Amino acid sequence: MKRGILSAFVSGALALLVVGCQCTPAGTGAAPTPAPAPAQTYVAGSSTSTAIYPYNCGACGVLRVEKSVPAEVQLGEAFDYQIKVTNLTNGPVQNVVVSDAMPAGFKVLSSTPKATSTAGGVSKWALGAMNGGESKYIRVSGSATQTGSLEYCGDATFEIPNCVTTKVVEPALKVTVSAPESVLICDPIPIKYTVTNSGSGVAKDAKVTSALPKGVVASDGKTNLVFPVGNLMPGQTQELSATAKATKTGKFAIPVKGDAAGGLTADAAPATVTVKEPKLTITKQAPKRLYLGRQMTYEITVKNVGDAPADNTVVTDTLPAGVNFISASDGGVHSVGTVKWALGALYPNKSKALTVTVSASGVGDLRNVAKAEAVCTKAVSATASTNVKGIPAILLEVIDVSDPIPVGSNEEYIITATNQGSAVDTNIQIVCTLEANETYVSSSGATIGKAAGNVITFAPLPSLAAKAKAEWRVVVKAAKAGDVRFKVKMDTDQLTRPVEETEATHLYE
Repeated sequence: MKRGILSAFVSGALALLVVGCQCTPAGTGAAPTPAPAPAQTYVAGSSTSTAIYPYNCGACGVLRVEKSVPAEVQLGEAFDYQIKVTNLTNGPVQNVVVSDAMPAGFKVLSSTPKATSTAGGVSKWALGAMNGGESKYIRVSGSATQTGSLEYCGDATFEIPNCVTTKVVEPALKVTVSAPESVLICDPIPIKYTVTNSGSGVAKDAKVTSALPKGVVASDGKTNLVFPVGNLMPGQTQELSATAKATKTGKFAIPVKGDAAGGLTADAAPATVTVKEPKLTITKQAPKRLYLGRQMTYEITVKNVGDAPADNTVVTDTLPAGVNFISASDGGVHSVGTVKWALGALYPNKSKALTVTVSASGVGDLRNVAKAEAVCTKAVSATASTNVKGIPAILLEVIDVSDPIPVGSNEEYIITATNQGSAVDTNIQIVCTLEANETYVSSSGATIGKAAGNVITFAPLPSLAAKAKAEWRVVVKAAKAGDVRFKVKMDTDQLTRPVEETEATHLYE
């Protein structure tokens, strides 16, 4: 039998052999003891052989290959032979291949494991990697096809790795940004940023930046935000935050960008925030003219022309001096000359109509101011003016002092004009007319009277104040018996037509 046929392939330099070998070069000391091979039971009455690879050196061997076949078999009888391969080192070997040339008088029936190659009558088994001290077995089944001796010759090859390891990593940044979907212009805008190292290595000197759009500034007035993060470990996430405010309404995109050493960058879709603002308008209507003592109604309309609800909307109407409060619509509360409505939320494009009813207690131009205000809005106001005038109302009265009177006697008529209204009346003129049975004697009173025939005309009284009165007197003589009528006509600037009054007097013989 051929023994110790070597075909050792060693990858790398001599150092590779030293890594997987338990031997020591000559002159350096005794070789370490090889790892003991696992026990194996061989076929009784067997023929065996052992080879050490490489160099057939037991002290410095890497692989030991042991083969066992029956010492004798009968022609045509099936039998097995066994190959045991052992790694004699403490370290791994790779790409172990065992080869065996099948003799001409041997018919292979099967093998376990299955041969990877059988070309040219040589069976090869690729056993792969073997750990230190590990053994692997090959069992071949066959039968003799001729008498004589069967010789099985083979070898083994292997590779001893000499490896150093460099770990290749790749950091990767991922950033996000979030903000409220919408805010009021007076509200702060909270912005949240996150940066994550989703890679396999440290992201060094990482930072997050955000260039705020025009119309949005940070609470400290900055528009370009920079957040130093430092070294970010694989899988680590850091959260960052900022507070901004809007200087105008509109839709704004909040960007985010991340970067780190080595040209590492990342960005994400911006967060979009819509800035809204409630806006109030108010109008007020009132009669342009009103007479003293009459009622009038103020009409107030408040509307939200903005794009956000006007929360806690309050309308206040300050009543002018010279009016008396009567009532208010929609639960308006009156207190010390002020009417107030708490309307709650007034939504965009919605309006509310309110009314206040008052009575005029003084004359002149009455100026009324209504104001509306709400959360996050500018207060607005509206003014309405009403000219209140008094009403002159003059009562004309005439009486005779002595009725009846005898012919030849005098009768005195007293004429009284009383302004029962609320305003001055002007140019009050009295004209008296006598019938034929009476003759004019004299006149007196607030103004001078002159007689022309049977008509007595008094000069106009320039003015007569409200609640004031004026008096005139006319003395006549009874000329003949009869029932007469003393007629008085009054005209003023404020009267559209004269007022007439008569007094009946009986004259007798």
